[in-house]
Amino acid sequence: TVQCPLAHCLLCVQVGCQYGSSRLFSASRDLTVLMWDLHGGDQPVQEFCGHDLVVSGLAVSPDGSQLCTGSRDNALCLWDVESGECLLKNAISRNLVTHLCWVPGGSCVVQTSEDKMVR
Repeated sequence: TVQCPLAHCLLCVQVGCQYGSSRLFSASRDLTVLMWDLHGGDQPVQEFCGHDLVVSGLAVSPDGSQLCTGSRDNALCLWDVESGECLLKNAISRNLVTHLCWVPGGSCVVQTSEDKMVR
C-alpha cells in the first residue's frame, strides 16, 4: 500500500459537494475519498478509506451528514462525514459502480453501473 499523507497520490476521478456548503469531496484512483474545506486551507480535513479498488462515484446527503461512495470493487459505502467512520458497506455482485446521486429531500441513493442498470 502506498502512503500519501494529506493529498491524493493518483488521478482524481470524481468530485462532489453539498449545496450551500464549503465542503468539497474528491475521489481518486488511490482508493480514497478526501474532504476539503474550501475556506480552510490547502489540506484535506477528512479521509475516507475502505474500498479495495478505484473509487468511481460519490454523493453527499442533502443535509451533508453522510457520504455515499461507490467503487470498481462492486461495493457501496455509507460514511459519517464528521468522524470518517464507515457506517455500512454493501457489495453488489457483478456491479461496477460508475455514478451515484443522492435523491434531493430523501434518504435514497441512485446508482448506475457498467451493467447498464440504474438502481
